[in-house]
Amino acid sequence: MKVLIGQPIHEKNIEQLENEIKMNREIDIVLFPEGYLSNEKILEESCEIAKKYNVAIITSYRFNNKDRAIVINNCGEKILERAKTSPNEDVELYAPLVVDYNKTAIGYLPGHLQKNEKSVC
Repeated sequence: MKVLIGQPIHEKNIEQLENEIKMNREIDIVLFPEGYLSNEKILEESCEIAKKYNVAIITSYRFNNKDRAIVINNCGEKILERAKTSPNEDVELYAPLVVDYNKTAIGYLPGHLQKNEKSVC
């Protein structure tokens, strides 16, 4: 599995994300930093890019001035979306979470095996 870890400048669109994917067509997953996607409209555009280039995207987007983690599979589907922190101010972080993607566990729990296979859309 080939992973691209990006360090883009925050922008209002997703030009850097698409350009990195175009220049690195052999990648399976793209990781972009927290808060890279500026809003829900840009999130939907990212789903289209994931589908168009057959690549998973892991990043976060802004919603109500808070970051939300997002995992988009290579079919353009949001397979994990969650708030970074609990709305309850007494709770610092949500409990660990994992999502399976193409026989690969993505999340906070260790001990899962991975295989180099992509979803068929």
